[in-house]
Amino acid sequence: MPFELVAEYLNVSVAIVLILRLITRKLFAGHRVFGALIAFDLASSLAVLAMPWDRFGLDYRFAWLAIISVSCILYVWVVYAMLRTVMINHPGILKMSRRVSIVCFVIAGLLALGSAHIELAALNLQADSTNLAFWVEVSFVVERALCTASLALLALMLFFLLWFPVKVSRNVAGLSAGLLVYFAAKTVLIFGRDVWSPDSLRLVSAIIILISTGCLLFWAIYLTPTREYAQVRIGHSWKPADQERLMQQLEALNSALLRSRQSTRIPTL
Repeated sequence: MPFELVAEYLNVSVAIVLILRLITRKLFAGHRVFGALIAFDLASSLAVLAMPWDRFGLDYRFAWLAIISVSCILYVWVVYAMLRTVMINHPGILKMSRRVSIVCFVIAGLLALGSAHIELAALNLQADSTNLAFWVEVSFVVERALCTASLALLALMLFFLLWFPVKVSRNVAGLSAGLLVYFAAKTVLIFGRDVWSPDSLRLVSAIIILISTGCLLFWAIYLTPTREYAQVRIGHSWKPADQERLMQQLEALNSALLRSRQSTRIPTL
């Protein structure tokens, strides 16, 4: 059995364990967007592995386009959900963060369109609603842009948690760190498609699937009901004396953003 197929089966097995543990530990409802992302990745992997596409004369690219469309929506959704969870006690900063996220994803979409135009021209693929190869190539470019934007936003969010001593549950801290690695692995794989040879890409793909499996295994072990309620302050934990000062700065920023938001509202008569 090829190494990449072994890695894929291992990934599916660990994903099933993670989903079951989230459900049995009553954590799925509290992290339903994250759970939806993992469940959809699991379902799409099972469909790819179990469905005899050639036997039924089906074109896998149709399924690929459907999978990538839903995946892109989930990528954006999970970033927004993590932002809300981290910033829930700072509504002013949360509002600003959402606006920054929207700008990042819009810019990523525009860059994807520009990149797609260049890459499709290089491949001599013309815009044609009936050309599957054209739409598959576009989907690769869009997924690459959204994964990169999601990775950048998650990295900024992790930097925020490392700098400001914001209280979050240990589960949220574990989810944030794991998602950063998870999206980094996906982004490397997507970019590698245009860099490595087919043989090298298969090997790298298998390694990245194993990294992704490692993230799933970490979540399956780390996420517990106890850690759901245990609060932790990561930011400046190495300098406890600075934590109070930074929290005051954070509260001042949040208050200023809330006042700014209220002052820009149109008064009603």
